[in-house]
Amino acid sequence: MSSRVDRDRAEAAVRELLEALGENPQREGLLDTPRRVVAAFEETLGGRDV
Repeated sequence: MSSRVDRDRAEAAVRELLEALGENPQREGLLDTPRRVVAAFEETLGGRDV
């Protein structure tokens, strides 16, 4: 699956979600969260054709 993932777009979506939840995705504790969330989805869904 990872070869089909547009990581930049997925990470932007996670940042947008954080903002919608009232968080600041630019604060120190959340800076790497978009990358981690995308990596977790890739691992969880790996091997599935989705």
